[in-house]
Amino acid sequence: MLSVAFLAVLSAIATLGQGGTVKSFTEVAPKTHTDHDGTLCPYKADIVILMDASSSIGPENYLVMKNFLRGVVQHFDVGQDNVRVGLITFNFGALVEFNLNQFSTKEEVLQAFDHVQGIHEGTATHRALKYAREISFTAENGDRPDIPNVAILLTDGQSTHPDKTATEQALLKAAGVRVFAIGIGWVDEAELRLIASDPVDKYFHYVKDFSGLDEILAEFQQTSCAEITRPIPTTPLPTTTLAPITTTKKPCPYAADVMILMDASSSIGPENFEKMRQFLLGVIGHFEIGEDRVRVGLIIYNHGARFEFYLNTYHTKEEVVSAFAPLQGTEVGTATHAALRIARETGFTSEHGDRPGIPNIAILITDGRSTHPDQTASEQALLKAAGVRVFAIGIGWTDENELRLISSDPDERYFHYVDNFDGLQEILGEFQDTSCNGGTVKSFTEVFPKTHTDHDGKMAQHSSSKCTEELITTVLIPLFVGTLCPYKADIVILMDASSSIGPENYLVMKNFLRGVVQHFDVGQDNVRVGLITFNFGALVEFNLNQFSTKEEVLQAFDHVQGIHEGTATHRALKYAREISFTAENGDRPDIPNVAILLTDGQSTHPDKTATEQALLKAAGVRVFAIGIGWVDEAELRLIASDPVDKYFHYVKDFSGLDEILAEFQQTSCAEITRPIPTTPLPTTTLAPITTTKKPCPYAADVMILMDASSSIGPENFEKMRQFLLGVIGHFEIGEDRVRVGLIIYNHGARFEFYLNTYHTKEEVVSAFAPLQGTEVGTATHAALRIARETGFTSEHGDRPGIPNIAILITDGRSTHPDQTASEQALLKAAGVRVFAIGIGWTDENELRLISSDPDERYFHYVDNFDGLQEILGEFQDTSCNDITRPNTNAVTVTVTPAPASLKSGNMVLSFYQIVGERELLFSSKIPRWLKPMKSLALARLHAICARLQ
Repeated sequence: MLSVAFLAVLSAIATLGQGGTVKSFTEVAPKTHTDHDGTLCPYKADIVILMDASSSIGPENYLVMKNFLRGVVQHFDVGQDNVRVGLITFNFGALVEFNLNQFSTKEEVLQAFDHVQGIHEGTATHRALKYAREISFTAENGDRPDIPNVAILLTDGQSTHPDKTATEQALLKAAGVRVFAIGIGWVDEAELRLIASDPVDKYFHYVKDFSGLDEILAEFQQTSCAEITRPIPTTPLPTTTLAPITTTKKPCPYAADVMILMDASSSIGPENFEKMRQFLLGVIGHFEIGEDRVRVGLIIYNHGARFEFYLNTYHTKEEVVSAFAPLQGTEVGTATHAALRIARETGFTSEHGDRPGIPNIAILITDGRSTHPDQTASEQALLKAAGVRVFAIGIGWTDENELRLISSDPDERYFHYVDNFDGLQEILGEFQDTSCNGGTVKSFTEVFPKTHTDHDGKMAQHSSSKCTEELITTVLIPLFVGTLCPYKADIVILMDASSSIGPENYLVMKNFLRGVVQHFDVGQDNVRVGLITFNFGALVEFNLNQFSTKEEVLQAFDHVQGIHEGTATHRALKYAREISFTAENGDRPDIPNVAILLTDGQSTHPDKTATEQALLKAAGVRVFAIGIGWVDEAELRLIASDPVDKYFHYVKDFSGLDEILAEFQQTSCAEITRPIPTTPLPTTTLAPITTTKKPCPYAADVMILMDASSSIGPENFEKMRQFLLGVIGHFEIGEDRVRVGLIIYNHGARFEFYLNTYHTKEEVVSAFAPLQGTEVGTATHAALRIARETGFTSEHGDRPGIPNIAILITDGRSTHPDQTASEQALLKAAGVRVFAIGIGWTDENELRLISSDPDERYFHYVDNFDGLQEILGEFQDTSCNDITRPNTNAVTVTVTPAPASLKSGNMVLSFYQIVGERELLFSSKIPRWLKPMKSLALARLHAICARLQ
């Protein structure tokens, strides 16, 4: 059995080099807590601890928190047949530190806490909850049937994704897990009360600061033990027979077909569900329900959506009210898109009671964010396009932008929000009036007359009635009336619909696009046109095969609304490729594909935009990019096809669109038949990079991890390659000196060559010549993994006693940040020093995490690829001097109070002077879980030796 004293020694070694002195025994292995009377909790349980490891905690408080958890563990009879313990830490991601079946004794669990490090930014509470459910509480990882599952969450902050946290806590509790939530300091108490199981006074605990944890330890020991065997409480729904809601208001006298879309997700809870039901009964009570007056249908949604009753199921108010009585909300999820879809496809149909000529009204009420926002955006548009007026009521943790999108215009009439469920009664009277008066609002075609210019240039206006209440007049810009473009094409327009544009400029932009369309001979056998709008998401307004005439396309522009926040350019590009330019939606083989993108802003996800533009162009689509005002010109030039002077256009403001219309009409026509240009990679034979610096004289095994994603482009890829050749040129490459391996990664990772593939600098340099970067994706995690599992192995050239160095260079963010976080830790725990070089739109926090400590030595950043040459000299010096210099000074490690030789069970630890190879020798058996600590200790000792030179 491993002793606490042994762990103290090993931890002390691991901390050497950070502070220069060895910490005291109580700092390294802090005091062991016991409960107040020494009695262990007698019950069996599978307990998973979810521990916040965010940077806001700080090292000192982190130790305090770990000691508190040790005290909790001390109170249980830990063992594989009694209480099993697992641990998950979380910050910007989450990491399973150890599973329920990993340790068999209390001593092993307590010692394992000493390993836990990794303080970083972020509070991904949702990921910790998700990992607990999907990984920790599984039979594979030690969860036992019929044994209570307990989760203990400690945090000092608010989750970075509260909506996802709300979903995950519900899923975890729905799986039968009892959840204790302990908040420290500036937490979101409401969120933690939501996470905690019922009764909340037992499962939620709060302290003002970390020192308070010691004060609540005894109480928590008792509570956590007592609650293990208590049945998981359930709150029954009220059984009261509901009566029709009476009101002193005069009943609403109008006829309407009203469909209620009611969120019934488990996050609401029985008490709040009842408050929501009472509110809806109040709304219903204000209508005169009957076959010839108001008809009511009800859709319930959570992980899916279903009808409780249709518009023609009940014919009296009493029947409708009675139908509300058995409703419950017990499922997880917020499938808003599904509710909107079945309302349109099934609810508002004659078969199910919809009447022609009678207003269709949908009332959606929710306390959460939709689980599929893109589909929700599409479905709300289709529902409103079908003539349905949509009221949206949000409660608490909703996405206000999403609900404003769902609701009809104007927002002040159709969108309502309350902070909590009690607020519903406060807005009931107002909503009764609004929902009734909304029945007299003019129809869509009355409010927005269809206005366009016919092919002969004469203006025509069509309106279903002479509406004078809310008429929007449109001033059209002059449109092309000359010769039509004679070429066939499939054209998809990608139109920015973000709120920064404003209604007036939105009309100007739409009229510009009408002018572009006017120049083409639109028809299913000639030019086909599709339209995608984008803001916080993207929406396919119509596909290439939807309209057969120019008139239909031009009229369709009148329907386009939806100005909201955000500039999800990447989604528009993605939808164009995956949806619009497909045979199913009207794309034709051998007909040129053209995308025309208009925007007045910078994309909200530039890295994803860079990826998607590359994919779209790689699919053979010619992309025109038109920027207006405060755009990111570099981004739009990247999006535009080559030659950029033909495909990129810029105007200072929206009035400038009129000035470039004629030119754009001509350019877009002329470019349709021009072959798509390609930029060949340089064919120059590469030569070894020469340098005036004295070559680095040290031996090392160097693995380069090179981002080869398509977002880089041929020109920048060459700059990156030249930089790496400069790094290589500084080393003395040979079997006995520096060995070099290369990993290329994009959507996956692969070896170009191993450490033992080439033996001379000339061979290595030649191997760089054919490299290209043509695939999409940034699988940083895969590159780190294969470097550890395959690259740094004796089979592939790794040498014992020779420093392992990884040099990672990238211009993007990893596609799997959680896996990247895990893999970088494993690679460094294996003793590899990692340099990370970021270029442009990288995630600096992620790269600082990947790089070894200290950041100022191992992390490098440049604004663009040209900057690589500026840091080359510095990087040559750093990679040589601070990492691979030999250690000639002897270092004796002395730890007090441990003796020179520690014997504990089957393990003997001996310390040797570290010279030359700098190896710390362990004899006898080392458990698998201790190996990372050994590697960490070695790495710290290596760093000390380097500093002593």
